[in-house]
Amino acid sequence: DAVLNLTDYDQHSNTMFLQFRGLQIKTLQHVEAVEQGVENAILSVKSPDNRVHIVVDYQNTYISPDVKQAYWDMTKDLESKYYLSATRFHVSSFGRGTGVAASLPGH
Repeated sequence: DAVLNLTDYDQHSNTMFLQFRGLQIKTLQHVEAVEQGVENAILSVKSPDNRVHIVVDYQNTYISPDVKQAYWDMTKDLESKYYLSATRFHVSSFGRGTGVAASLPGH
């Protein structure tokens, strides 16, 4: 699972770190892969009530305008199910294309 490799969990603080730096999200399949990967990562750590604090690094992340709304809807769904809190970095970088530092399956 490509997204699972972009996660790290600190049990002491019950915090999951998502290293989405440079990630390119261009299709609905990419959105679905992120959703499944984050959900699998959270469920795999067996946190209390399957809820964790989330810290996401979005530096140099690109989300295609075609899937931006689907991506944000997906993150709201994950947040309501699994997040105790969410901290996001470099949200202003959305919409700008950069070199691919990370990629999802099929790309």
